[in-house]
Amino acid sequence: MEADALGQLDDLAILETIVDRLTDVVFVLGDDDLMHWRRRSSRLRVHLPDNAQVLGIPMLERVHPADLPSVLDTLEQMRLGNAPEATMRARIFDANDPSIIHDEDLRAFDARDVPGVGGIVVAVEIRDTRGAFPREVHGDDFSIADVAPIGLAVLAAGDQIIYANALFREHLGLEGRTAITVTSVQGLHEAIARARETSLASAVVSNRGRTLRVVGRRIADNGTTSIALSTTDITAEHDAMLALARSQETWRATFEHAPAGIALVDPTGRFLETNRAWTAITGYAPEELVGRSFADITHPDDLEPDLAQVRDLLDRKQPNYRLLKRYLHRDGHIVTVDLWCSIVRDDAGEPVHFVAQILEH
Repeated sequence: MEADALGQLDDLAILETIVDRLTDVVFVLGDDDLMHWRRRSSRLRVHLPDNAQVLGIPMLERVHPADLPSVLDTLEQMRLGNAPEATMRARIFDANDPSIIHDEDLRAFDARDVPGVGGIVVAVEIRDTRGAFPREVHGDDFSIADVAPIGLAVLAAGDQIIYANALFREHLGLEGRTAITVTSVQGLHEAIARARETSLASAVVSNRGRTLRVVGRRIADNGTTSIALSTTDITAEHDAMLALARSQETWRATFEHAPAGIALVDPTGRFLETNRAWTAITGYAPEELVGRSFADITHPDDLEPDLAQVRDLLDRKQPNYRLLKRYLHRDGHIVTVDLWCSIVRDDAGEPVHFVAQILEH
């Protein structure tokens, strides 16, 4: 290597090379137990979910229950500062297909104080990947599936369910040894049929007040083809999404039908969005204002007093302000309005946008 090339190497390329040659996966675990960053080795032969399927979800939910106490204890010791690094061995359920389990060796390093990292760096070596079910399923035989944190079942070739763990039966609302059929839950049969055709299929179904994510995976064993099924209760997440959608619909209706003109303006003073009342007062349709500065429609004599108030908002000298000012109507005449303006900030305290409300004076 030439001397003048020192210090000019590509950090990302070096990182990718380290991951490729020394381990299978590296990820950063935050204090919230969410995976915030991950990189996979390009030589990894095991199929793992994409980053979009694992980033931002609770990593500990996928740890096998029998291994979870040891993992939790190790992480707690690291976060208390008693162990700058640690090694663990754990079984991890696949995020995309919970009927698959990975046996993993994990080496963790405390990098919470490292700028740009802010978490525990975990290097993973996958020792084995296998189905979460025993090769042969007989009656009440114990398997990993019996203690899995998700519902699990196996269907024989003729759609006969030959094994189901307690959580699967609970998800389907079945008690005791009640017989399970593929028609027990609407939508279950369709997911199974797609799994037989495409090897892997998923669906979201509703059953007795629960919302379930069902994943079906085709498995071959000794010349026979069965279906491994998993069920995850996503009722809380589903209800939260519905509540958010209703909240957004309510906000949108309130915004559009408010008697006052309302505008969202970015920190540089450019319009992001305006409502119907704003159009009625100024004459400008929303699409005519988006991207333009509020200064473009402000009377020149009123611009500096308004800018002074805006600077005070940005500098935290006041939480909001009220001002009598004039706008230049789209038709050319002057409109006098009573303006109220406040600022919205993110969790870090940085300005996101201004909220301006006007009533014709």
